[in-house]
Amino acid sequence: MILPALKNITTLIFDMDGTLIRSERMAKSALRNALTNYFQDKSDAAPEYTDEELMSGVGAPSNEFYTSLLPAMYKSDWGNFRDLVFAEESTYLQNHRVTYPGAISTLKELKKRGFTLALVSNCSREYFDLVMDTQNLRKYFDFAMCIGDEEGVSKAELFARIIQQTKGKSAVIGDRYYDVEAASANKLPTVGALYGYGTREELSETVTWVEDIRHLLRYFDPFYEICETLARYLISKRTGEHPLLVAIDTLHSSSAKQFVENLCGSIAEFGSFSTRLDLDQLKPPNQVKASGIDLDSLYPWQSVKKRLEELRTTGSIDVSFPPNNK
Repeated sequence: MILPALKNITTLIFDMDGTLIRSERMAKSALRNALTNYFQDKSDAAPEYTDEELMSGVGAPSNEFYTSLLPAMYKSDWGNFRDLVFAEESTYLQNHRVTYPGAISTLKELKKRGFTLALVSNCSREYFDLVMDTQNLRKYFDFAMCIGDEEGVSKAELFARIIQQTKGKSAVIGDRYYDVEAASANKLPTVGALYGYGTREELSETVTWVEDIRHLLRYFDPFYEICETLARYLISKRTGEHPLLVAIDTLHSSSAKQFVENLCGSIAEFGSFSTRLDLDQLKPPNQVKASGIDLDSLYPWQSVKKRLEELRTTGSIDVSFPPNNK
């Protein structure tokens, strides 16, 4: 069932690390190597961090993340430390695929379905471009912004700019509370990427969670949304125990089959019952058309089609249903 907060969404705003790319292995390696090199250059001992401590700040604005890993006397030099990390990440990204399984195919399918896609991150522009180019992400996004583009800009402000430039409703896909807060500031629903770096607690205010990026295709499916709206409409039209006959015609029989299956599923979700009849199954096979048999007694395809057309012509069939009927 389509969640009310996610209905009629036309723009999806994605976070990057922990949502589209699994950068944990790269980040650990890059950060540890950069810490070693940075403090060797300072002739000082590098601080020791557990993996959890090292990764706890992922998703935070770049300056906050890098300064959090440096002792007080070195915090103002976070830019040089970041450059060392970036050099390590650059080598890694040019030789490894770090997108989550199904990320590319999901983006491709969402574009095919007509969604406007945006990518927003709390990282620097250098890292942002590096990830997009090495991971083949750039072509899927209509908007791509990061806080490194402008001093002092926040993720919430970048969300607001996307909203101003797009039509319809937007939703956010992210794995950390930074994404939830930025979405909340713009009154946008958030889908939590539970497979990323965030915990269930910090994603508690999201509309729902997904444990695999491919599950987004179930929540953002205009085809299914139409089926659900039509199911509600049909159930409201039924009186007493009288059945409804619903005729569905599409440009191609394969799309009709998928539509009817989804429609029957939606009707079942609302606690009602339906069954389907494929008129193509009533159509006589080519090999028996010239056999002299009374085909209409065996395959009443033409009779059913003719009767439906008569009902349509006389106004006995309700053809007023609008796809966006609430």
